Amino acid sequence: MTEQERRQRIRQWAAVYEETYRQMDSSMPLLENFSLWKSACTGDPIPGNEMRQWLKDTLDAIRDLHADSILEVGCGHGLLLLRLAGECARYVGVDFSAAALNRLCKALEKLPPEQLENLDVDLCQAEAADLASVGEEIFDALVYNSVVQYFPDTAYLLYALEHGLKHIRKGGKVFIGDVRNAAALPLFRISRLLCELPGGTSAARFREELNSMADEEELLVPPEFWHSLQGERLARMRAFTRPKPGSAYNELMKFRYDVTLVDEKTPPLSAKLVLPWEKISEAGKPQDILAGILAGLLLPVPQTCGLSVTGIPDARTHKERSVCTSMLAEGFSPAPTLASALDLAENAARSVRELGLLPAEIHALAQDHGMRADILLDHRDGLSLTALFYAQDPEKMEGAHA
Repeated sequence: MTEQERRQRIRQWAAVYEETYRQMDSSMPLLENFSLWKSACTGDPIPGNEMRQWLKDTLDAIRDLHADSILEVGCGHGLLLLRLAGECARYVGVDFSAAALNRLCKALEKLPPEQLENLDVDLCQAEAADLASVGEEIFDALVYNSVVQYFPDTAYLLYALEHGLKHIRKGGKVFIGDVRNAAALPLFRISRLLCELPGGTSAARFREELNSMADEEELLVPPEFWHSLQGERLARMRAFTRPKPGSAYNELMKFRYDVTLVDEKTPPLSAKLVLPWEKISEAGKPQDILAGILAGLLLPVPQTCGLSVTGIPDARTHKERSVCTSMLAEGFSPAPTLASALDLAENAARSVRELGLLPAEIHALAQDHGMRADILLDHRDGLSLTALFYAQDPEKMEGAHA
């Protein structure tokens, strides 16, 4: 993409969101206004309870950065800022939409005086690659949430990140949330077709529809991108690509992921035992096998990684994976219609080996054995999960049981 094309793409998105924020339903409480989030598959709003879980998970991930000062690029109407600013000594929100910042400014003005006087918040209108309006200020953390999909290409993304890092202290962290997964694009498209096509659709017709789908206007980034970053400071950073933790079967959970960049190049912790999912699932019911292994691990030292399980299928994408296998198999066998492919997916769902696990199930399994789990998105295939089981910090265990 040329520089002129990039500028044009940015202007187009800016115009779209300027109008969108102007027309946003003002009757909804700002802290609960999820009207911008609609399913690309059905066009319907994503249910409020699922959006609240999405927001909670995002807030938890940012709180885990333990940042006393935050620079948020793409703050929108303040879903994050209005909740996090009171927990920070300093918070600066940047957005390219004047309408969004105007809404956010009015929301801040409506806060109780005693709450407002304790906030150190500034708002700046700027685009992600030009943060001159922020001045020379330095922060603990840089946040981009649900925004990089509107960047024109990865070259712009790298440029914006490298310049954003100029405002982050040494040892600071970056959170990039809601990244659209390029590796999951075929499954996302299948998910859309499942909402659009009748059950009698043949495999041949299904493949034609899939091949004719228009190119995505939004930016999609494969997880592997973050593990080989180029740039003066980016190249020194270590990336953690994580699946969205929620159990809802919507596109935000299934086809997007979060990234944390840490300003250090320390080697990853090695696990005492590394097992592939395929090997575990062949031995019996995977949850029972894992439970037995975790029960036998002796990890007296907190933060010690005892077990790494690789290649875990994400149960939230089981239906799309199964339909893909059935409808796109050579010779269009064994499923001649979409309805029969869905029946096969339903039957296969009884097999935990094929279905995989939900992130919530992995966390529950760890907690049952006094451990914690860190779930990463395997950047080699961009789809499967790697679960790292750690010895729990005793202080955190006491807090969890309180």
